[in-house]
Amino acid sequence: MGTSTRWPGPKGGAWIAPNRRLGELDRQASESTRNENNPKTEDQRAVNDQSTAEIQAAIIAKQCWEALAQTLCDDPDAYGLRDAALTTGGRLVRVLAELASTGPTALGPLSGDTPDARLVTFVQRFTDRVVGAGSSPVYAAARRAAVDCTDKILQDPRIHSAVAEGDPASKLHLSGDLLCLIYRLFFARLVSRFIQAAIAAKINLLMPWWQAVDPAGKLSEWLTANIMAVLPNPCEVKQDRGDDGISLADLARDLLEETVKRALGLPVDTSGAT
Repeated sequence: MGTSTRWPGPKGGAWIAPNRRLGELDRQASESTRNENNPKTEDQRAVNDQSTAEIQAAIIAKQCWEALAQTLCDDPDAYGLRDAALTTGGRLVRVLAELASTGPTALGPLSGDTPDARLVTFVQRFTDRVVGAGSSPVYAAARRAAVDCTDKILQDPRIHSAVAEGDPASKLHLSGDLLCLIYRLFFARLVSRFIQAAIAAKINLLMPWWQAVDPAGKLSEWLTANIMAVLPNPCEVKQDRGDDGISLADLARDLLEETVKRALGLPVDTSGAT
């Protein structure tokens, strides 16, 4: 990433509450490890830990998302997150437009000696085109979000087959529904991945309790679902407008500023001004 310095994560201000809760989790986990000889069976402990993890993950996720929004309200340039989201979001729209009009070959020849090699090349090209060479914690989160998007794209069996087989004559294009899904997924995962990195900087992820119940995974699920729920869907907006004169990619581009604000939990001017 260009530096060996460990990111300390956000602190102070709005982050005091979620950081305090993370510290409490750390303490509880340590006590749980010391008290492994309690009378509960392993199955009972597992059930209780899993239930606790799901509850704690939702609370922490909400607190971190709110802390992020408050930080950005106070300082719009904090972490470089908003600018990075707008920049990578703009690139994402361009890439999705090319995939919708040209198909997988829009990212370059489907080259590689094996199906797996061609799939890896597709993921790398997509990620590089969307994220570029940024090396900050924000861009690291964006790269992971872009990879998450390629995973979703390649779940389409037709696209997966076209890329794996490396057919240069493939006319298979990204569908409108998938374009709209990936558009929203990217921003949800960008914020989710950034918050996961913030938590990783604050808590010992090697703790047996944390690793066993995977609250980080639960937190990511909560954030992704709740952020996607508030993002504008270009497909739905186009349908509501009844406007066939604008492409989904152009509409997604028009919605970019609003999408970024909503993903970051920032207020949006519903009158249409950005």
